[in-house]
Amino acid sequence: IRPQAQEFLETKKIPKLVKQKEGPPPHAQVDLSPNEELTLNWILQNPYQFPFEDDTECAQQNSSSLDCGMFVMFYMDKIAQGQPIPKSVDKNFMNEYRAQYVTKLLHHKHCVINRL
Repeated sequence: IRPQAQEFLETKKIPKLVKQKEGPPPHAQVDLSPNEELTLNWILQNPYQFPFEDDTECAQQNSSSLDCGMFVMFYMDKIAQGQPIPKSVDKNFMNEYRAQYVTKLLHHKHCVINRL
């Protein structure tokens, strides 16, 4: 990702997907946000190697949904376990996943509730 990071910082543009009513979302060049600029500078200043994958075929939350945090956690779990990310998930699945995650947190040995 380093070559891409350098290019994005030089042009101050980054490719993003643009939502459409029909068909696959096309890429467009948009201005870097301050957070994206900080992240790209961090990537260039650190020796870590990160693969860059642009996966537009992965499960997406509904645009009116507030599940973004749970989707991020779901993807992190799948990536950390080396499992494939499904192409779609439904609302019932995400509700079940949320319940399982909350249960894991509440039963964790460092959970504050367990100390009361």
